[in-house]
Amino acid sequence: MKQHRVEVIVGLFVILGVLCFGYLSIRFARMEVGGGKDYQLQAAFADLGGLRVGANVEVAGVPVGRVASFDLGDGYVGEAVLNVRNGVRLPVDTVAAVKTKGLIGEKFISLQPGNAAAMLAAGDRIRSTESGSMELPFGEVKVAGGDTYRLAARFTHLGGLRVGAPVEVAGVPVGRVRQIVLDKDFTARVTMDIGAGLELSSDTFASIRTKGLIGGKYILLEPGGMDDILRDGGEIEETESAFDIESIVSRLVQGNVQ
Repeated sequence: MKQHRVEVIVGLFVILGVLCFGYLSIRFARMEVGGGKDYQLQAAFADLGGLRVGANVEVAGVPVGRVASFDLGDGYVGEAVLNVRNGVRLPVDTVAAVKTKGLIGEKFISLQPGNAAAMLAAGDRIRSTESGSMELPFGEVKVAGGDTYRLAARFTHLGGLRVGAPVEVAGVPVGRVRQIVLDKDFTARVTMDIGAGLELSSDTFASIRTKGLIGGKYILLEPGGMDDILRDGGEIEETESAFDIESIVSRLVQGNVQ
């Protein structure tokens, strides 16, 4: 009888724990924002800066919606779709900015309403935007559609870049690092899988960047203006290696010692 009573109590605690976890998950996912009734706005950013689908959309620090999706748009900009609560009306001169909560917190979009009399309607585009400047550590990178082609680039210093790291254009993931090998000239040859739908000019610039202060490394591609397009197996000629802050600090310390 006592054993049965213990099992019942343990079962109740498990059920209670599951219910609490579900409630907290809903709270943290901000599923209550919008109440199921919202409208969509669009905004383009030169750099999404680590923004993720599901991130908050806020006005004066109050959550009024979420990021529904984002993709790479024409002109190599990050096109974001925002779900905004139906009761929140925004002037047409509203400014959308990618912000960070605290120093290394999560990314969100802050909407700063203007003074125009006309209001944004469903499907409208927010014309004034400010891009993100610091990124969060990256998670899983998915290449849209699954079909890819390969490009290579050479760097003199990887700074911790790893296989599987994201490849981005304007803050939008467009591929991943497939392979890293040491070449005969003692440079690192990096092979990337790029989404098949993305065409990059032959003067594209590739640089190794860091996600925020303590984030992982990724490759940022900045397309140029030439008409020639990089094809499968091509190589990006213009590159910038990772910033080696450890070496710089070491040299400064040694200089101070001397």
